[in-house]
Amino acid sequence: DYSGLQTLPWGYHMGCAVAQGRCSSWGDKAEAKGMFCSVPNEQKCTGDSFAYKGYCNLATFSSSLPSHFQYFSDSRKGGRDQTMDFCPVIQPYSNGDCRNPDNTQAGASGELWGTNSRCFESSLYRSSSSTSSKPRCYRTRCTSTYLEISVQTSSGSFVQVVCPRGGGRKSVSGFSGT
Repeated sequence: DYSGLQTLPWGYHMGCAVAQGRCSSWGDKAEAKGMFCSVPNEQKCTGDSFAYKGYCNLATFSSSLPSHFQYFSDSRKGGRDQTMDFCPVIQPYSNGDCRNPDNTQAGASGELWGTNSRCFESSLYRSSSSTSSKPRCYRTRCTSTYLEISVQTSSGSFVQVVCPRGGGRKSVSGFSGT
């Protein structure tokens, strides 16, 4: 009975290189999906339906990794998970699931956590000071023609932002950043 099958997001639409090649050779698409990273502890969204906030699990070990698990010029660098062949990936935070309202964290970035929320790279902040792009949780609504994201204002109301069809950055009234 295959009725319960779902699409596996890991490596989806990335070709045979994911199954046959080394993770360091998967390219920019893998990095965009959180399947490879090179900056230790860098905060990003995970690539599995972009539902989680996470961090790059790249570490430096006390001795060299086996040669077939070496992806950097420093042979001691690799991901913290042996079952992933020491490939450094975006590791989800234990409280990083944007779909779980229990994970709600107070802040000035307009985040909304809940069933329809997803993770986005954003620099939105309710002040004039700029902030770097970080993973943030925002409620989403999809239609056949657009994606709408809800951002919470300081008064508790919501600003609806319609995303550009081709992707890109949007500014939000009352916030600095995009």
